Amino acid sequence: MPEDNVQLLLNAIGRNGGCVVSLPDAMGLLHHHKSRFLLEDGKGFWIESARADRELIEEVIGSGRKAGVSFRSGVTRFVFAAPILRREPDYPVNASVSVEAMLVQQPTEIHPIQRRANYRARVSADSELSARIWRIARSAYLHDRPAAAQELPTRLRDISTGGIGVTFLAKDGEPPRITPEDRLRIQLTLAEGEELILEGRLRYPLKLPKAATEVRAGVQFKQLNDDLAERQMLATLTKVVGEMQRAEARRFRLGIA
Repeated sequence: MPEDNVQLLLNAIGRNGGCVVSLPDAMGLLHHHKSRFLLEDGKGFWIESARADRELIEEVIGSGRKAGVSFRSGVTRFVFAAPILRREPDYPVNASVSVEAMLVQQPTEIHPIQRRANYRARVSADSELSARIWRIARSAYLHDRPAAAQELPTRLRDISTGGIGVTFLAKDGEPPRITPEDRLRIQLTLAEGEELILEGRLRYPLKLPKAATEVRAGVQFKQLNDDLAERQMLATLTKVVGEMQRAEARRFRLGIA
């Protein structure tokens, strides 16, 4: 197990950091509750327990099943599984306060899970959101009308506040021609007819197949935060992606692909 991950866990325990404990029942279902680290112990460390789960905790201890624990350090979430050694109904936090707690064995593995900076929402076939992309010169003013010959036929697949996923299509029988060095002008047309003009770069693939007539690719937006206009544009993007995310969640709950 990487020593850095161990130290991050020790740091979280030392500052009584927050964590989430996942308790498996006999059916394999997980019961989650928010908690906090209390103190390191020779055999492991103490975590504040939930009185409502005391019976389940005793069952987990008796069965030898491992509990899951997750905690954050910066933007990264770390997870591990370890046995609960015992439950203490009156663990002294200080001279006047005691809480219910459980002693968790030191884990053998701690796994980092990198959180995505931007949620990516899929664009359905019937969506009114669309995108057009042009290659433009480095010195060109972003809001000037670009030359039609520089447009890259594009089909929008997904969107986040940081970029879009697209499929570049052949033009006049020629495969898409674009490189990560190209400066891109991106025009997003929203459902209400509002247009957003953004600058971007090809994120992947780094090199397009020579004979491909369709290429799936990712385009990253230039960071938006320099002035009021860009902050307003970022707010609009955040709203659009949030609405699409909620619609996607509703379709998922209803079993609609």
